[in-house]
Amino acid sequence: MSEFSRVYDLSLPETLQGKHEIKANTGECEALAQRFKILSIEKFEAQFLVLNEDNVEGFFIEGNLYAELTQACIVTLEPVHEIVKTSVYFKIRPMPKDGEPEVDDEEDDIEYIKNSRIDVGEVMTQYLSLAINPYPRKEGVLFEQKSDEKSGGLADLVKFQKPLKD
Repeated sequence: MSEFSRVYDLSLPETLQGKHEIKANTGECEALAQRFKILSIEKFEAQFLVLNEDNVEGFFIEGNLYAELTQACIVTLEPVHEIVKTSVYFKIRPMPKDGEPEVDDEEDDIEYIKNSRIDVGEVMTQYLSLAINPYPRKEGVLFEQKSDEKSGGLADLVKFQKPLKD
C-alpha cells in the first residue's frame, strides 16, 4: 500500500464533480521522506479535476501539486529547503481484457486500472518524485574539483603501480 493513498472510484458521479484536494498528514509526510530518502517533507498537497475524456472510454486528471521539503546538500550535507510546484496531467484507461496495455511513446501519461478505482495519492506521489531536485545544493556552495592534473581518477591509481622490471 502507498504511503499516501487516496483512492477514488470513477464510477461515482461525485468523483466527476468539482475540484478535489488531497493533503498528506504528518505521518504520511514522514513515510514519503523515507521512501524518497530525503530529510523531510513538511507539506504535500494536490488539487485536481477528474474529467471524462471525449470519444474514449476513460478519464483524465488535470491539476497541480505543491510540496515543501528538505534535502541534504550534495556538497556540504547541510539541509536545503525546496518548494516544489508542478502541474499534473494524466489519462486513465481501463486495463485491456488481455491484461497487456499498449505502450506508445508518443502518448501522454496513462494510468491503467482494472476496476473503476484509482489511487490518485500514489500517482501524485510519483509526480512529486519526478519533480524533486535530484542534486540539491545549498545557496552559494560550489563544488570545487582539484585543479592538479595528476590527481583524481586513474591518476591516483598510478601512484600504486609497481615499476616494471626490465
